[in-house]
Amino acid sequence: VSNSWASKASLPLIGGDVRVEVGTINGIIYAVNSGALTQTYDPGTDSWASTTPAMPTLRNFSSVEVLNGSLYVVGGIWFSNGLATLESYTP
Repeated sequence: VSNSWASKASLPLIGGDVRVEVGTINGIIYAVNSGALTQTYDPGTDSWASTTPAMPTLRNFSSVEVLNGSLYVVGGIWFSNGLATLESYTP
């Protein structure tokens, strides 16, 4: 239905943290949380899965971008330390 909101599967809580940054690759949504874990959402099945390895760097408040089929996570903070790290994941 156009011009309306619809409920979908809820994001599974990872350690109680629901702060996520998201990017989409090939129709799959990648949600990265502060624990460096990534959940994937498939709109075709309306389901979430933990299918990617954890990022090497724990962080909050990072930025996520998708470029040429890879998910890039840059910057953020961990506790009160600013981060300049850049990490990428290619499914």
